Amino acid sequence: MPPLLVHLHSEGFERAYQALTLALTARAMGQEVGINFAFGALRARAEERLGEPVPGPDLGAAPRAGNLGAALPARLLSEARAAGVTLWACETVVQLTGVDPEDLAGKVELTGLATLVRMQQRGQVLYL
Repeated sequence: MPPLLVHLHSEGFERAYQALTLALTARAMGQEVGINFAFGALRARAEERLGEPVPGPDLGAAPRAGNLGAALPARLLSEARAAGVTLWACETVVQLTGVDPEDLAGKVELTGLATLVRMQQRGQVLYL
């Protein structure tokens, strides 16, 4: 089965939920999975606020998820790490966003764009 690479650019609830549930499901099915955090998602990951609702549809979806008992992004992120989903950030994007690499320690693995492109070439890619 080819690997799955999810590029997550947005920090809000809906996109984080979608990225993490897809990653966890693919991993549970035996697929190699990586999530690349970029821009808004990267800043949110550094600040421990990934998946918090942002204005717009998130303000409806996040409370409904809670009412349904669905796992929230913080828990999904923890489960993804435990399941072996690789969490990455491109070193250049870290610099572009102004995120201090120390704020990412233990949260993502810093890598070069070539690593991400190689994984894309071997598998499936999703942009959220």
